[in-house]
Amino acid sequence: MKKLTTAKIWQFAAGQFGWAMLSGIISNWLVYFYQPDETAISQGQNVFIPQGLVVLGIFTIIGGITAFGRIFDAFTDPMIASWSDRCTSKNGRRIPFLKWASLPLALSTVLVFWSPINEKSWLNAAFLLVMVLAYYLSITAYCTPYNALIPELGHTQQERLNISTVISFTFIAGTAVAYLAPTIWGAFIPAFGRVGAIRVTFTLMAVVAFICMLIPVFCIREKDYVDTVPAKESAFRSLTATFKNGEFCKFVGSDIFYWIALTMFQTGLPFFVTSLLKLPETMTTLYFVGMTALSLVFYIPVNKLTPKLGKKKMILFAFAVFSLAYFYTGFMGKMSFIPETVQGLILTVVAALPMAIFGILPQAVVADIAQSDSITSGSNREGMFYDKQFLFYEEWTEEASELYIQADRELLTLCSCCPGMEIGKDIIPVLDYYESRNAVELTKKIQSIPAFHGVKAPITRRKQGWIPDFSSRYFTEDVPLGTKPICCLAEQLNIPVPTLQSFVEWNTSILNRFSPFRKK
Repeated sequence: MKKLTTAKIWQFAAGQFGWAMLSGIISNWLVYFYQPDETAISQGQNVFIPQGLVVLGIFTIIGGITAFGRIFDAFTDPMIASWSDRCTSKNGRRIPFLKWASLPLALSTVLVFWSPINEKSWLNAAFLLVMVLAYYLSITAYCTPYNALIPELGHTQQERLNISTVISFTFIAGTAVAYLAPTIWGAFIPAFGRVGAIRVTFTLMAVVAFICMLIPVFCIREKDYVDTVPAKESAFRSLTATFKNGEFCKFVGSDIFYWIALTMFQTGLPFFVTSLLKLPETMTTLYFVGMTALSLVFYIPVNKLTPKLGKKKMILFAFAVFSLAYFYTGFMGKMSFIPETVQGLILTVVAALPMAIFGILPQAVVADIAQSDSITSGSNREGMFYDKQFLFYEEWTEEASELYIQADRELLTLCSCCPGMEIGKDIIPVLDYYESRNAVELTKKIQSIPAFHGVKAPITRRKQGWIPDFSSRYFTEDVPLGTKPICCLAEQLNIPVPTLQSFVEWNTSILNRFSPFRKK
């Protein structure tokens, strides 16, 4: 497999910039466009759909449509994931989805704002519902395979870190560009009017996003970097097993509430700025950029405090602060003793901290839950919690080094009893070979050797979870043709080799348990 260069990483990240821009357009401006306030209407904004609580007296039309779109998205996510895993295209499992989803995603984003009737109408509401569903289906078809490519393209910890760093930047950049929309459409208003200017702005952004989303399609040959085969098992069986984990369900529940809150906050920010604070639309961009930048600054103290305070306390604190931010918005525009621009700045600061915490800790929590699940269930389903690639040497532990050293000492003892075998000449102790003095140094040495990077652990995923890969030489050669004969010789010479013998016993037991060739 080829190594992913820096240029290829940026080409891959360009796709993230594209879909983040389109996502930002929908998240930030959909409600603002279809449920305008008096200020926007006075500036020439049309009312396209019925307003007020017209759905069961509880929801607005736009609220009901966006909520149904989210529910639809929840059902399509596992379907697209399963189809991508099973894809047998010659171009790979993920890239074909990116190719065919790019145009529908860009087009549906534009059409969301292109109501067929230029006045209030239920037909516009029906059209909007169809386009919102098309948007969510398209973004799922692009983003799910795209995200699945991230761990597959990165063969080492450093490569995955590089990819994550770059795509984090392009995600923020794409979202920030979406917030620039008022500045752009303001320049087009004299020529096209307010509604026309908004549509032209989003069309231009969608064209740029479409081009960006196609960059990884044409610049990255998936099979040059990814060594995978299409999945055969159903994703829904694993999904069902995963949701039997109570801790995971608690996490999903809290995560749903967070994303609802975040979406409401992002959607409401233009209203907070224009309706409550009576500030220009362009101030929305400034507050968002400031909030994002400050959130990135908070990443460092969050990383430092989490080991001391614990993930649970940090997340609960984030929920509390985010709730405080919501409570504060109820007083915005009413605090005459504080300038309006400062009121907006306070909201930016208060919201930035919980966003930093939620940006870092959820994945770490999922990892903890996955590890706990593997211990309690006896089945490793990490792939359903997060996509993980187990690396043999880069994830080498001090416990493994201790066993390595003990086994080596037993081998040296055996060799010392063999005539003509000189220790240090004919056979070199493992610590000397790796220029180490103890297990700690040996571990660091093994983890750092470039030739070992990217070597996967001899395990494979099956329906029951992760099991030994019996095609690996570790099972077919190393133990039966190496360790076992050594143990037989030691037995004949009456030399105890308990560590080496334990390797043989474990290999035998694991073969008896999992091997497809074992006796029924």
